[in-house]
Amino acid sequence: MIINGKRLTHGGSSKGCSKLWRSVWSLEIPPRIKLFAWRICRGVLPCGGNIAKRLTLSDMRCSICGFVEESDIHALLECSLAAQIWESSCFDQDYVEAAGKRLEAEAFGDFVAVLWECWNARNRFIFRSPDQNLAVLSDRAISFIKAYREFLVKEEIQKVTHPCTWHPPPMGMLKLNVDTGSMRTAGGSWGFVVLNGEGDIVLAGCKQSSRFLGSEIEEAKACLFGLQCAKEADFDNLIIEGDCLPLIQN
Repeated sequence: MIINGKRLTHGGSSKGCSKLWRSVWSLEIPPRIKLFAWRICRGVLPCGGNIAKRLTLSDMRCSICGFVEESDIHALLECSLAAQIWESSCFDQDYVEAAGKRLEAEAFGDFVAVLWECWNARNRFIFRSPDQNLAVLSDRAISFIKAYREFLVKEEIQKVTHPCTWHPPPMGMLKLNVDTGSMRTAGGSWGFVVLNGEGDIVLAGCKQSSRFLGSEIEEAKACLFGLQCAKEADFDNLIIEGDCLPLIQN
């Protein structure tokens, strides 16, 4: 990702970029963080320097420290806000400067997560309100990644121990499948898909919550959310399917 303070993006060889992207894509990190890493690799992270390549900007200085051009390297590594996050992380300066070559896959995933947290903290500072304690952000990002990896392991175990087969709805009907998930202190999320008899997705949606109130309550919220969206789409011939047994029994 970052080698000796230089960005490996579209400016390098296509072979080198492809190899770097394959290593990022294979990491056990959430898709949104992979997308963030892809933007860095391609040089399209929306910082001042990259935006200026496409639009005319009169001021490309950093929105936080105001001293230098807001490049992706500055925003994620050199800015005073990012520096405070890195100082409290488990990565020393040598690793920050050569992470792509020196870190094993799991540690490299943690590193990318801290980059992502630096970017989020920067946006909160500029557009919302500054974080009161920057020292906890690196640990929070890595804890989020560890929780995601634990989820992947549990999901694989569940697939082996409790294999399930999706059955299509009868002709003329649609099936609404709902599910919810918890990310510990990060709250929870709901999602649904509506599929026809051929297994094609005709409607889908997801929503995040700052609190997770238990599987049964959150699954009920996911079901209600899916039904509301299905009603707006004029789908009323639905079969509802979920994996929360207490909710189904009640």
